[in-house]
Amino acid sequence: MTRIPLLPILLFPLLLSACSDGPGERARLDLTLGRGSAGGVTVTARDGLAVVDAMEPGRLDLWCQAPTQELTLEAGPEAIADWELTVRNVPADTELELVSGDATAVALPVELPTQKRWRLTLSPGSVTVARLAPPDAGITGPFRFAVLSDIQEGVDRVRDLFDRINAEPDVRFVVSAGDVVDNGAPEEYARIRRELDQLRVPFYATCGNHDVVIGDEMVWHRHVGRHSFRFDFRGAAFSFVDSAAATVDPVVYGWLDDWINEAAGRWHAFVTHIPPVDPNGVRNGAFSSRKEAAALIARLARGGVDLAFFGHVHTYVKYSLGGVECHLSGGGGGWPMRWDGVGRHYLVVDVDPAARTHAVRMVDIGE
Repeated sequence: MTRIPLLPILLFPLLLSACSDGPGERARLDLTLGRGSAGGVTVTARDGLAVVDAMEPGRLDLWCQAPTQELTLEAGPEAIADWELTVRNVPADTELELVSGDATAVALPVELPTQKRWRLTLSPGSVTVARLAPPDAGITGPFRFAVLSDIQEGVDRVRDLFDRINAEPDVRFVVSAGDVVDNGAPEEYARIRRELDQLRVPFYATCGNHDVVIGDEMVWHRHVGRHSFRFDFRGAAFSFVDSAAATVDPVVYGWLDDWINEAAGRWHAFVTHIPPVDPNGVRNGAFSSRKEAAALIARLARGGVDLAFFGHVHTYVKYSLGGVECHLSGGGGGWPMRWDGVGRHYLVVDVDPAARTHAVRMVDIGE
């Protein structure tokens, strides 16, 4: 029987994504998200942090990519007044506040903890600004989140990981460094969306090399949202950056510089799929350019980033780069590297943004 070398198989999706201008195109498309029009109404999600899943006269469905949202609804003179707003992938305690305009809102029953629904009545010819957020989102204080990356073909048994995360007290959301699916196919995203219904908290992710499809740069956008984005929660900053091609596009570096400046003096987490430097050194699981890797590490260190999370290599390693505490965590189920003694796992992170401290705990479910 012919033996096929393992390394080319592992690297093939990465090589594919690196041979086009995928990163630049994905960055450009990030700026197109969060908009939709129907029934004489135009909706805009601030910073593109929501996917318009569906919009037809009287109905608006959003998939959210951050625990807080600001929506602007512009109703034309002939606009439909009555709307049903459904938002998914939000914290269970999310509330809707009508910041401006004369619209009214009535909460409707929901089936999932990560779903909210309202009946909105808009006034034709008006502009309404609505804020969606948990009541404590803007209060600086301690909170807990989880980290789970590299689910890939492990989707068939990911529910046990979700069950364990659900059992962790006080987790507000899950952060992922990518490889949510295995081949980037639309049916895979539909499947992971169904599985995420079992998770009692929202799931916020940047993309990995398995998540992107050359020639269809919108596949992630349609089902998940932006590849690179940021949000704040309880005084902490989170920056998610697309490194699916083992590099970061110059446009995204510009965004990252702005995000680092905005987070100056605050607790800040950086999330990307491929680690700039692979601490194992056995899978070539790092940036294509050592020079670029060094420059990114220097950026994070100068910017005072407190914590960095990576995926891609299916193991767990805690290490330091330029004085920045790093956690490589690819334990979602894709190709478990059992030889290192770490199986499928997730991380639990306790943050106190006021004290600018944190503690990270790895939970190995032993498979």
